[in-house]
Amino acid sequence: MVVYTEPVVVDQTRRTKWQSAVAKFGVKGARQTGFAHLYTWLYRHDKQWLMQFNQGSMRPNVAEPSRVDWPKRDKEFVRQLINLMNKFENQLDTARYTITWFATHANIPLSQIKKTHKLPLCKLFFNKYCETIEEYQCRRIAVACIRCIAKHQILKAWRIERMAGLNEKRTRPLASQLLGFAVKYEPS
Repeated sequence: MVVYTEPVVVDQTRRTKWQSAVAKFGVKGARQTGFAHLYTWLYRHDKQWLMQFNQGSMRPNVAEPSRVDWPKRDKEFVRQLINLMNKFENQLDTARYTITWFATHANIPLSQIKKTHKLPLCKLFFNKYCETIEEYQCRRIAVACIRCIAKHQILKAWRIERMAGLNEKRTRPLASQLLGFAVKYEPS
């Protein structure tokens, strides 16, 4: 089986045009700014020269300096988050403390919070103060117990579960254990 290879066609004017376009825009820029047809022709008819020329003409990728001062932003966000935590610390009947809850209530864009690898102080804050599901269930049980005691009601498991919005099937082990302790303890 004989493979046909097209002979190299040397067109000096096209080479010159491509060289000047690459000098002005770079290889990728030249292809994207109206010289794609020239690139295609050279690729089909003078590929060896084109690849060799392009290889020598590659512009190094220079990363733009960051326009965002991430350490400064990190400190600002953490300050906002700490102020929020201080405000809600004694309010037991709030929603579950998640990253989204903190960001929303501190008026921090979620797109910024997703970059926690650039926000180490925020990451530490979230690791410390975001609640797991078990912790949130325990807090709900505690709030329900406080309400029962305030209303002078007897602490019954079903009553506390109902007030906390939980049921036996979805209650996590730690929360079930806390509920058991709460039911055993009855203030006199």
